[in-house]
Amino acid sequence: MIYNEFLLKRYEEMLGSRFKEFLEASRKPLPKYIRVNTLRIRPKELRRRLEEKGFELKKVMDYCFLVKKAPISIGATTEYLLGYYFLQDYSSLFPTINLDPKPGEIVWDMCAAPGGKTTHLAQLMKNQGVIVATDVRKVKSLWYNVMRMGVTNVIIYQRDAREVKYKFDKILLDAPCTGTGILRRDPTRVRVKLRDIRKASSLQKELMKTAYENLKEGGTLVYSTCSLEPEENEEVVEYALSLGFELKRAIGGEEGLLKGTVRIWPFESSGFFIAKLVRPCE
Repeated sequence: MIYNEFLLKRYEEMLGSRFKEFLEASRKPLPKYIRVNTLRIRPKELRRRLEEKGFELKKVMDYCFLVKKAPISIGATTEYLLGYYFLQDYSSLFPTINLDPKPGEIVWDMCAAPGGKTTHLAQLMKNQGVIVATDVRKVKSLWYNVMRMGVTNVIIYQRDAREVKYKFDKILLDAPCTGTGILRRDPTRVRVKLRDIRKASSLQKELMKTAYENLKEGGTLVYSTCSLEPEENEEVVEYALSLGFELKRAIGGEEGLLKGTVRIWPFESSGFFIAKLVRPCE
């Protein structure tokens, strides 16, 4: 069994009759997806190039493919090195899609490394406007991916997001978490205990408060984690509502334990939680 008994009991209570399906999916390798970087290439052209190399791809979104067959490592192709695509789980596209950044806006990616969502933001913004990308670690990988993907509208800072003071049009808070939704990719997450969940939830609430203080009135914040735990998800959103945020309906999966939020269970991709919040005008 890849989950510990503490986690299994939780998921059985949350999933009910779908718990067996969840366990069966957990024993299978995690499917691989690629996000096409439309700043550099059209999806149709990339698909042609990769299929000529022997890859078998299935379209799951206009610019996202499921890799059904890979004759070589998907991260070792010329196209990858040229920044034509990013290895990114299908579920992790939805935080950025929900934020819906527009060209010309000033956007903050609070916990940006290694850059999957940062470069996705730039793609949706057509390299226009400004993205401030902060992280306390892994900024080298963030910088590398920004450069590889041909992104030109990102400013990178290595600093604690809680120290930032500026007003942004939109904010993405893909918060540090226990990562129980990505256990098939990172088996170390099996060791997660209640104390780890509570510690993560405390930090997430601190980051949420910082986000509220730095978001313009009328601005949008998307909160997401790759955790399955309510303390890191719905509980943090309830805290956000107590700060003054208003909850808007998110898209991308089934409804979470809090109406309007989204949960993506790790059946066909990594597990994710997404909430869309707006700071109302006073």
